[in-house]
Amino acid sequence: MLLQIFPVGTADFTFLKTNTLVEQAVNINFKEEASYTATQTGLLPAEFKSDTGCGAHTAPYNFTATVLHAVVLSLPTLTTRSRRAARSLWVSTTPMARRSTTRPC
Repeated sequence: MLLQIFPVGTADFTFLKTNTLVEQAVNINFKEEASYTATQTGLLPAEFKSDTGCGAHTAPYNFTATVLHAVVLSLPTLTTRSRRAARSLWVSTTPMARRSTTRPC
């Protein structure tokens, strides 16, 4: 049995012309582990097929996929300010106009 993992964007009509990212055959006890670190997000199609070359059909199988999500966080550089900073504030001595109490229709 052979596991093939295809790149993001592979479809039913393009997988025959696409190179695989992972191609892993099972060992003699029919157990194997394959791993792959994705470089982009998306769906990675997987195919299980017989690799005997004799036209044999793939036998029943079990598989487990473990997905680990990672985040790359980038923070800007923070600059320090002086504790004494000049700030200006505009103050009006003119009284504010009274708000209208009528409501529109």
